[in-house]
Amino acid sequence: MTCQLLDLHPYKKGKLAKDQNDKLVLLNDNGRAFSTNDAVLVIWQLCTGDQSVKSICSGLKEHSNEPDFEYKVSLVIEKLKNADLIDLKEFKSLKADL
Repeated sequence: MTCQLLDLHPYKKGKLAKDQNDKLVLLNDNGRAFSTNDAVLVIWQLCTGDQSVKSICSGLKEHSNEPDFEYKVSLVIEKLKNADLIDLKEFKSLKADL
């Protein structure tokens, strides 16, 4: 995972829905459905644009003992980005504009 990704702020796009079998899926803005699981849903829901990838990883790591946790979360974020279910933005402080 690059440091550049760690500093970006992901925000979710699309929506949560159920498929014909009543299973949860994520729908991007083009209507394409992606199967999901609890871990992916938690990460997607945390993508509010208010915190960086690094902050999301830090918050989630408290609940996991898995090695390479940051790397695994970043992979999920990259897959969500490729599926057009999140976007990534740079955080610009208001203080920098003053």
